[in-house]
Amino acid sequence: MFEQWTLLVGTFHQVLHVDLESVWRVKSWRWFAARVKFLLSTDTPLARYFAPDDPQEVPHE
Repeated sequence: MFEQWTLLVGTFHQVLHVDLESVWRVKSWRWFAARVKFLLSTDTPLARYFAPDDPQEVPHE
């Protein structure tokens, strides 16, 4: 997730209207985790990145 920091910050801003970088040191981990869970469970750029509509096939060995 943190490897996609730009996408995470952008999604927080676009969907929740929260400047993540300004609240990062002020809000609790629980606050952050709850919002990430919400953003991953709805149709957002973050959710589309981590769970695309077309699942990738796993090659069989």
